Amino acid sequence: MIRSIFHILILTCFSLNITSAQELSSLRLFKKVTTNIAEPSALSFSSDHQTLWTVSDNNGSAYSLSLDGKVLSEIKTGGSDLEGIVAHEDLEGPCVVLERVREIVCYDKNWKVLKKKRIPFSGDANSGFEGLTYNPHNQHFYIVNEKKPTSILELNSDFDIVQISTLNFAKDLSDIFFDSIEQKFWILSHESKMIFKTDLSFQIENQYAIPEVVQAEGISVDSVKRKIYVISDKDSQFFVYDY
Repeated sequence: MIRSIFHILILTCFSLNITSAQELSSLRLFKKVTTNIAEPSALSFSSDHQTLWTVSDNNGSAYSLSLDGKVLSEIKTGGSDLEGIVAHEDLEGPCVVLERVREIVCYDKNWKVLKKKRIPFSGDANSGFEGLTYNPHNQHFYIVNEKKPTSILELNSDFDIVQISTLNFAKDLSDIFFDSIEQKFWILSHESKMIFKTDLSFQIENQYAIPEVVQAEGISVDSVKRKIYVISDKDSQFFVYDY
């Protein structure tokens, strides 16, 4: 009797593991390269979608990268503790977020400050704003707050808070990307070592494990070519996946 119960428990646990595994969608690692950027954080396509932007929270610079991870240029922004960046053809130039002061700053194409605003959001100073994206359909910005709480702030074009969504499916939030073609969000968690694809209400539609990435901090997705770009803070590594 005890042996039968033991076998049932083993089969049940095995079945649960299989179910969990089936809930994960598959990725294929296409390329991994090491950059020479100190503590890179965030990824965003450029406005023409031909290159990527990342920022360094070590030196306040923004870097232009090729789609295979090669550093093309460096721009000194004058900011500090940069954690998120977004660019889009509807915007005059890139916008960034600063973690500790909880500020969003937008630049023109020559990296001159156009406007900036501090966002009234309380929380742990070192677990603050980590990523930024833009939805051209409603002209809203979305900022991820790392944890305490793990939240996404939706801002209008004047940088006023429209809505705050607290999420509980990840240990932390590292970055966010809005796919304007599919109208989906892609959310990155470095502590969970996961990528989540969600609808506009942040309900999970797909999830992907990325155990090989140490401290993933930035994500962008090309849903036409079906490629995911991820950058790692700790090892300064750049990953390209097929999905």
